[in-house]
Amino acid sequence: HDEDRVAEMLGEVIAGGLAAEWGCVLLTRGAGFSPVYVFGGHVPPSGDFAEEVLQALGREQLLHVAEACEGVAPVMASLETAGVVVAAKIEGAGAPVGLLLIGGRRGAPLYTEPELHFIEMAVRQAAIGIRNTRLSDGLVEAERQATAGRVALSLAHDLGKELDWLRRLVLQEARHQVDL
Repeated sequence: HDEDRVAEMLGEVIAGGLAAEWGCVLLTRGAGFSPVYVFGGHVPPSGDFAEEVLQALGREQLLHVAEACEGVAPVMASLETAGVVVAAKIEGAGAPVGLLLIGGRRGAPLYTEPELHFIEMAVRQAAIGIRNTRLSDGLVEAERQATAGRVALSLAHDLGKELDWLRRLVLQEARHQVDL
């Protein structure tokens, strides 16, 4: 699967497994994050919002907004305003490759420990899938470049043989002209 499909599968698992009102999977695209899968119709604010979420997460993979520490109070207000109840970092090779944002549930805004563990495990599996997809894409690109290099080398070799043949022919003709 490509990384967008992995993100969709993560969103589908979360939507089906938690009965959340809404959720969003964002993946890194160049210098920022882009929503790849949204369920429940709620898209979080754009701009620096993803960076604020990463700041709030710090070294943690998962943040349950209702149980968060006070050290990230300004960001917490931003998360609460956006309706985010759980934020999870999708990490590959030590760097964030995406975010999962989940809203509350009707009548039950807090998620239980088993549900939070479920989210954490789903995010880890998605991170592995995204990392493998990116590695695969890198291998395909490397093979494409290697093939282009082999074709160029083959063309240069064949062209070199033809040019050498022409050079010999010109030299032979030049010698023939001198002999006359």
